[in-house]
Amino acid sequence: MVTSYSSSSTSERGNRIDAGPAAARWQGGRFRGVHVRWRVALAAALLIGAAAIPARAGEQVTQADLLRRMIDLDRLTLPPPAGERSELFSSFDRRQADVRDGRYIHWDANNDRGQFLRDAEDGWKLMAALDSPGALTRFWCDKPAGNVRIVLDGEAVIAGPFEDLFNGALEPFGKPLSYEMKPGEGANLYFPIGFSTSCRVLCRDFDGEYQIDTVTFPLTTRVQRFQPPLDAAAQSALEEVAKTYTEGLTDKQLFGQRKYSRQAAQEDVAGGASSRAPERSVPCTFR
Repeated sequence: MVTSYSSSSTSERGNRIDAGPAAARWQGGRFRGVHVRWRVALAAALLIGAAAIPARAGEQVTQADLLRRMIDLDRLTLPPPAGERSELFSSFDRRQADVRDGRYIHWDANNDRGQFLRDAEDGWKLMAALDSPGALTRFWCDKPAGNVRIVLDGEAVIAGPFEDLFNGALEPFGKPLSYEMKPGEGANLYFPIGFSTSCRVLCRDFDGEYQIDTVTFPLTTRVQRFQPPLDAAAQSALEEVAKTYTEGLTDKQLFGQRKYSRQAAQEDVAGGASSRAPERSVPCTFR
């Protein structure tokens, strides 16, 4: 399965996914259409400078950049740059995509195991394939078994037991960016694995469930390929991210050099009525 998210649409290959009606809608700075008692506490931060790390055409994205994207809250306030696209490869039951006469025939199919893009040579199975600059951003499976091979820009950079992606045996992976839950409850790898032109993820002797999240950039973007051992900049970024995941964001990470203040408001809003959020007369962001 490939589920794609872009700056202009959210879609599942072969299907259009539209958001359903919301119980409350935000219109012109007002909530409408629902009776709600609400309380908000907002930090208004005056924008002095942003540390967002977008990937625009022609720019360079290093391993350190990919790591710091994981803790960059400013990036979450901005739409994806043109040409940046997220995709999900998974072991979903392929029968779910069977459409006849405009109807899903097997919409409830749930055999989400052992499903791959295609068979490869020597018993390998192709799990994900991309042909552009980008990165693997998350790897999940229910129970790692067998072997995995990750080919970046035509070179097998990672090859070995599947479980080594998650158990800390393969540097620079390890907690808190990779870990296994209890047996049968899944394993996760969140370390971003960059590539400049292409990526192939293959497995052998594995027939479980998996999800692989990816991001791709415009073709002219120069992405530093993942290659252990990490350079000094990437190692420093990894240590910062690991500390943040363990101890939480600091005020400096949250606000940088920006001034901030906290505001609170509470009001009863009847059905069909509206209420306006607190206003500011200076450029700011609300969190």
